[in-house]
Amino acid sequence: MAGKYILICTKPHTEWTLARLPGRRGESIELIADETFDSLEAAEWAVFKRRWKTLTGNAIDDGGDAP
Repeated sequence: MAGKYILICTKPHTEWTLARLPGRRGESIELIADETFDSLEAAEWAVFKRRWKTLTGNAIDDGGDAP
């Protein structure tokens, strides 16, 4: 699970921030502060694209828009 991208709700129902899980239990989650979203759908799409690239080595080129 180390390095897996996740979402943290930083403002209830209005803002989500991209983060990565630490390598060891008890360590702090790494927030990616410049990756915040105002909709859950956009946040989930960003996580999907990053996970896809990690797994396949290929980026999804969609112009940055959520489906």
